[in-house]
Amino acid sequence: MANPLLIAAFANAAVSLVGGSKQASAHRLAGRLTKEANYANAEDVMQVAEINAGAILGAAANNAAAVLEVGEANALAHERATLNNLAHVSIQSEEDLRLHKKAERGLAGEIRAMAASTGFVAELGSPQYHLNAQAVEGFRRRDYMINKQKLTLLTIASEGRDRRDITRLQANQQAEVLVANASLQAEVAMADASARAAAMERAGEIAEEAGAANASAAMWGAVGNAVSSGIGLWAQGGGFSSPAPTASTASLGSYSSYGSSFSGPYMPSFSSWS
Repeated sequence: MANPLLIAAFANAAVSLVGGSKQASAHRLAGRLTKEANYANAEDVMQVAEINAGAILGAAANNAAAVLEVGEANALAHERATLNNLAHVSIQSEEDLRLHKKAERGLAGEIRAMAASTGFVAELGSPQYHLNAQAVEGFRRRDYMINKQKLTLLTIASEGRDRRDITRLQANQQAEVLVANASLQAEVAMADASARAAAMERAGEIAEEAGAANASAAMWGAVGNAVSSGIGLWAQGGGFSSPAPTASTASLGSYSSYGSSFSGPYMPSFSSWS
């Protein structure tokens, strides 16, 4: 007959080992799922960072294009204003020269008229000297006016060109700064996302390793519980002493009826403990 203590020991060990195996599987599964979730989150973080970086660079490119467009418009406006000023000054200077020549001719006519009314010969005497002096002064004055016109036109053209070029330079530099700042922001965003993604992946690896360690601990714990339970039941059964007593077969005496003799029944005897 099977020893009930041995059966109980095997049953407890089986239950403990099965439970430990299920716990170990659960720990491994939890570690693996945590790792997969962390890796998926890390991938999402990188994708979102790439989208944000692209948006930052795209916005900077649009802003830079707008700055360049406005800067070019302002530069062209300076250029047109300069050309208009040049035209205005040129027209004004030509008109001043025309009026000066007219006034000079009028003055020369007056001098000749005055000389003729006095009876002097026009080629002789102070009236002629005065006329010649006025002619020389007129040429000098016109030369001054022409040189002043040239200098004024050159100044206006130079200032207009400088305004145009400075406006373009400012627009170009502002656009470059916008793009450079956006590029730096995109790099920082990607670096931050990469660091967070790496941390998530490391956390996933750690979770998987922890799950494996917990699974191993669960199995060893189950084995320990099984062994401890078996030892406890074995100790209850007497350990290394003789097995439990067993009943011997009862012997019944013979009997006779109506003339047959019989021996009375014997009480069953048990073997002694060894």
